[in-house]
Formats: sequence, structure tokens, C-alpha cells
Amino acid sequence: MEPFIYLPSYAQDRLWLLNQMNPDDPSYNLAVAFRLTGSLNVAALRLAASAVVRRHEVLRTTFRLMDDRPMQTVAQGWDVSVPLEDLSGHGPKDREAVVHDRLAEDAREIFD
Repeated sequence: MEPFIYLPSYAQDRLWLLNQMNPDDPSYNLAVAFRLTGSLNVAALRLAASAVVRRHEVLRTTFRLMDDRPMQTVAQGWDVSVPLEDLSGHGPKDREAVVHDRLAEDAREIFD
């Protein structure tokens, strides 16, 4: 099934223009982290995150140029990946530092 295509809002147009002027600026990225405790069912987490993405179009929206104008494209579905990194080889304090470093790196990462 083809994705839906819409004109962007004025605010989306402005953000797109700012991104075109400075594509390496992560200022408008929203980084969020959650601390989970207990045993983690990764498959259930992946399914729950994918369900949230299916429910909210904004999380499935990307932009592409059509006739030199940005257009929002809303994908029909989107599977969420949950990358895992085993930190059991680090001590508790080192693990905490590694997590903070990864979070900072992710917050600065530019994505398309």
C-alpha cells in the first residue's frame, strides 16, 4: 500500500528550511531516555513501541522533495527496532558512565 502524501504545515516548512540551511544541527532532535528495572522482555517492548508508532501518524512521517517542495509522507506501517548492547562486562559505575555517553551520542546524532 502506498504512503499518504500531504502538504507540510507552516511550522514544518520552517523546520525543513532550517534543516536545509544547517543539516548538521541536531537542535530540534528530542532525545528521551527511560530507566527500566527488572527483567526485560525485548519482544514485548518492540511490539509495544511498534503499536505506539502505528497509532500516531507523526511518528511515521518523513519528508521528501516533490517538484522542489517538501512534502510529508506518512508510512502505513513502521517496525521499531530495539538495539541492544551488553554492558555486563563493565562494573556498575562504568555501566552508568557508558549509558550516559551513549545517550549523549544519540542526542547529537543527525538522522534523515
